[in-house]
This record gives sequence, structure tokens and C-alpha cells, in this order.
Amino acid sequence: MRQAAAILLGHLGERKAEGPLVAMLGDEPSAGWVDAARALGNLGPRVVGPLCNLLRSAPTGRKEVVGARVARALAELIKAEGAGPGGSGRVAVENLLEVGDPSVSSAARRALATLGAVRDEVDGDEAEASRRFSRLASDAIAPELDAAEDDEIDEVEVEVGD
Repeated sequence: MRQAAAILLGHLGERKAEGPLVAMLGDEPSAGWVDAARALGNLGPRVVGPLCNLLRSAPTGRKEVVGARVARALAELIKAEGAGPGGSGRVAVENLLEVGDPSVSSAARRALATLGAVRDEVDGDEAEASRRFSRLASDAIAPELDAAEDDEIDEVEVEVGD
């Protein structure tokens, strides 16, 4: 369920999703954190600050794991915003190379170094699986949304008719 939520939030691009996705990236015990990283990348360069804060606040024993996850989210950001020179995501990550905090600059270096692998992974079988999963999740949720809209319309009709 958390994975489905991360995928859908990534497609919606809602700013309110940023905090929960950052928390999921840092805490998720399953492989669903990868979907949180992808969703954060889809939110654009505005997530760089919260990602850096997540990394800076990680407990010493989790710094390496959180650093790898933040690096993945930064690579997803570059991919989503255009990986070419001058792309807003790439520029934001390249700027982190000069940050004084070694955990942040290391995550930025790792993001740039793994960008090709992240791009290839998303272009391969995982992308198709993710798209299928998103469609299934959307199909499962759509009837609930339609029912909620119908209820709202019925309430309006009742109020207008009274």
C-alpha cells in the first residue's frame, strides 16, 4: 500500500507529498523506498533541501543507508528534469558537490556516478512493472474516487432541490 501511495504521489506531483515521501525514503524497511526516491525526483529541485536535511539528521548508524537512498533520489531528480548539461536537476545536484557537509557532497557524487544505471533500470523491465502497478493501483482507486464524486453531486442536488 505504501508503495502504491508513493507511485501515485509521484505521478500527481503534489507539494504536500514531499514530507511523507522524504520520511518514507528514510524509514521504509521494504524496497518501496525506491518508489519514494522516484516520486521525490518527479517533484523537482525543490526536494534538494529536504533530502539534505534528511541526510544531515540521520543517526550515525544509518548515515550510509540514508546516504545511498538520498543519492538515488537525487539521481531520479536528474533523470526527471533532464540529465543533459544545464538541466535544473543536474545543476541542483552539481551544486551539492561544493557543500561543506561530506555526507551531502558524497551523495551528490554518488547520484551523478549512478545516473546511467538508474536511467537504464527505469528504461528496462522495472519501468514496465511500475507502469503496470500504477495502472492497477489507479484502477483500484478510481471507483472510490468516482463514488466520492457521486456522493458530493448527490449532496449538492439535494441541497439545490430543497
